[in-house]
Amino acid sequence: MGKKIALMTDKEARIKFVSSEAAEKAAWDLFHRPNGTSRLFLLDDRGDYSKLQEKIEELIISCDCKVIVIDVISDIFGSMDLKQVEEWMSWTKKTVKQYNCIFIHISHVRKSGSSEKSASQGAFLTEESAIGSGSQFRSAGINIALQRDKNNEDMIVRNTTHVHILKSRATGWTGAACELYYDSETHTLWDKEEYFSRRGGEF
Repeated sequence: MGKKIALMTDKEARIKFVSSEAAEKAAWDLFHRPNGTSRLFLLDDRGDYSKLQEKIEELIISCDCKVIVIDVISDIFGSMDLKQVEEWMSWTKKTVKQYNCIFIHISHVRKSGSSEKSASQGAFLTEESAIGSGSQFRSAGINIALQRDKNNEDMIVRNTTHVHILKSRATGWTGAACELYYDSETHTLWDKEEYFSRRGGEF
């Protein structure tokens, strides 16, 4: 849509924007498949995760969900012991093979030491930076680290996310993947090089 609703200070303008025909069409396209069925399902389960696997399998089977995003997996693993975490990872691998789906586990990172640069300052992240058991990054097919210095005084630096591939079981490729730039005004995430090349290369 090219606009960030949170930056619109006029209440009437917000209402007019979200109720416009263009906004309604964008919402329909986002939340529905071409055949009219829903493409996005939200499972808001907090605190008691005892039946979470059962609910996820129900979404996969009944709603044809192929991409399962868990944000954040750290909350789930925080209530588990090492054996339970390993059992979860074993279950995800079995589920992927059985239903031909993908799991994306979003993980928080550990706090840095007092003399170390923190993740919020753009510190380089390793697989061991993730909160929880090492079995989660050992079992994963791909591990991706996103790094951003979110408090930097320079707006360009502050809105740039560095993407690193820490592990890719399929290709073996690791290292810097790209830089993403967030345009706050249009609420859009860009490939940084493409974003500034469209503006004549000016930063």
